Amino acid sequence: MEGERIGVNAIFLWAPYEHRFPKEGETIVAHTANGPKELELGPCVHVKDYLKPDPERGSEREFVNMINTAHALGMKVIAQLQVSLSTPGDFIYERHPEWLLQSIYGKPALLWPWAMSRGGFRVNKAHPELIRFVTDVIVPHWIKRWGVDGIYLDSPSMAYCDLHIKDLCREVGCVKGAEPLTPIDGYFSPEPLVKAMRQRIDELEEETGRDLIFAGETTVKTWRDMPDELIRAACRGKFFKWMLERAFQ
Repeated sequence: MEGERIGVNAIFLWAPYEHRFPKEGETIVAHTANGPKELELGPCVHVKDYLKPDPERGSEREFVNMINTAHALGMKVIAQLQVSLSTPGDFIYERHPEWLLQSIYGKPALLWPWAMSRGGFRVNKAHPELIRFVTDVIVPHWIKRWGVDGIYLDSPSMAYCDLHIKDLCREVGCVKGAEPLTPIDGYFSPEPLVKAMRQRIDELEEETGRDLIFAGETTVKTWRDMPDELIRAACRGKFFKWMLERAFQ
């Protein structure tokens, strides 16, 4: 096999679906305790259609042919799935706003800390309808129709600010970009989505007779699953201290 000869056995496809990137200076409006606040978006992929291949790279026929060619060369194809954030113009925000986490002010909640990743509003990965859409529509469509060999769940964690974190922020103070702008009442974990995806991919592996892969970026669920010490560090601007702490444990 050609893939074995050159030492490559897999291809990772970033954002294989129709998507967009924010324009320079593009903003969203968050509803906070002090009223609407306009925030500038950072670079991040925003999904327009999960079931349509990225038209910038060719037609669906060309896309599937590329995957078949990779298979003929002995390589697997892994596709990246982003269901972490959404903004106006994106699939989830426009079609299913009920899948977004809601703050105590009754509006979509932001990723927290905002300065860590200015992606947009948080998707509730525990929402049963979102989970059904991913497992009953996206996963089988990608694996059976497109022929991908696995899915990489991008940013499995849910980085939001709840009321406990809001209190910690007030206790220690916050640097700019770490303010608890859109706190959430409750605990929402991505674990239900991850478990459902694992089960569905296992089922499709048995159904198709293919060796399928399910991977993810991190094992962290939420900020509340970390020690308060690391949350306080994030409030002070050390947003990635948790990564260093885990790396050297």
